[in-house]
Amino acid sequence: MWLGIAMFCGGVGAIAITYGPVLLGYDQDFLGASTAELRAMNSRLIPFIQHDRVTMAGCMMAIGFNDIGFALAMRRGWRWARAGFAFAGAIGFPTFFLFLGYRFFDPLHFAVAVGFFPLYLMGVFGRKAKETWRVPVNVGQQVRHRALYGQLLMIACSIGIFVAGLVIMFVGLRDVLIPSDRLFLDDTQANLAAALDGRLVRFIAHDRAGFGGALTSLGGGLLTTSAWGWRSGERSTWWLLGAAATVGLGAALYVHFSIGYTDFLHLSPVYLATAWVSTALYLSKDWFWATL
Repeated sequence: MWLGIAMFCGGVGAIAITYGPVLLGYDQDFLGASTAELRAMNSRLIPFIQHDRVTMAGCMMAIGFNDIGFALAMRRGWRWARAGFAFAGAIGFPTFFLFLGYRFFDPLHFAVAVGFFPLYLMGVFGRKAKETWRVPVNVGQQVRHRALYGQLLMIACSIGIFVAGLVIMFVGLRDVLIPSDRLFLDDTQANLAAALDGRLVRFIAHDRAGFGGALTSLGGGLLTTSAWGWRSGERSTWWLLGAAATVGLGAALYVHFSIGYTDFLHLSPVYLATAWVSTALYLSKDWFWATL
């Protein structure tokens, strides 16, 4: 529960930094340039960095809501929740250190990883509650079938998020900038790669790889919740899935449209995920809100 709250607050803090100073002192030291100097180089560079970081922050907040859902289920002794929590964290925490591959030590990311990791360990290895399974709420066949279609959509969306995270990590480790990025920045790969003696692309890459890792962790967590936590009468699951989708997808859409990065192909996965999650929650509402 505390890790979920910490992840949510961490996302809020990341947004505050992104729309405040944008670059912290150690960021500017690594780049050898200030925020103003980056704006002078390319007027779209700072908005581009902001879009990566706000999207990452939304992902962190979504992970926080899903972790809170795990905590509520673990209090009932439901083993799938502990397994899902362990699986998601086992993916997410190691990816915090991908930035080391770019010879850039990020003190804030390191502090977050070190500070949050004991909470993760206590959640995985802490005292196990006695199982308190209850008979599922009896619902009609139509409600059950609609909920199953919703569950299928949610599982497919979770797998898609998981795969997208892997792809973003791979891109972050290799090409870094995709064609739509270069189109938005209105510059070539060669110019961007040479900027600031290569440090600019390495700086963007460390953000992108970290975001890919967080997205993979979120996909793994949502997959376990969707596959094993889809129980009738569990309103909290419906609310928390909705909250995770709202902050995660909402942050991505808001920041892209606010900076004018509206390439349809680039945003098509976000549009698709929004449609799938909305439909899944609509189809399953009667299932989750059923009463004894």
